[in-house]
Amino acid sequence: MFEKKVENLKKYLKKLKKISIGYSGGKDSLFLALISIETIGINNVYPVFIDLEYINDDIRNRVKYFSEKYGFKLIRETININSNYDILNNTEQRCYWCKRLIYEKIAKVSEKLKIKNICDGTNYSDLKKHRPGLRALEELNILKPLSMFEINDMEIYKYLKENEKIKEKYLTSTTCNLVKLPYNKKWKL
Repeated sequence: MFEKKVENLKKYLKKLKKISIGYSGGKDSLFLALISIETIGINNVYPVFIDLEYINDDIRNRVKYFSEKYGFKLIRETININSNYDILNNTEQRCYWCKRLIYEKIAKVSEKLKIKNICDGTNYSDLKKHRPGLRALEELNILKPLSMFEINDMEIYKYLKENEKIKEKYLTSTTCNLVKLPYNKKWKL
């Protein structure tokens, strides 16, 4: 079953030809990057990491580790969220606005590279969770190929652990620090 999903994913990626990926260093965007590179080649896959003030160094180190290990054409950009009311005031739409800012930046990077297809590592399991950022992906026409082919969290975990021999510590979530805060409680860096 999983093999058929991956086969369908690869057929889809071949049609896209060239992509950028919102790359967090987490297992989902890593899996998407690896399958994409295997399918359409490293010169057609551009993982884009957006470094934000509240991302911890463990995530930055993970991004660096995997980009060096696999030779990604990693693009690292930064954005400043200090001017966004909804993020700073930690409203219930915080994740929506943050995801929107991230993918607007990735869209600008992609446009400069003449890349039309921007992908996100949202997997099928994510669709069953409270994820306000998904609305931003829809509005910006960001592709979600893992969820499209119903590839779930456990399948990705198992693949990376068994096929890529990824260590357990790298198979954890890269959820941002803000998710840990209750809504409507202001935060400071």
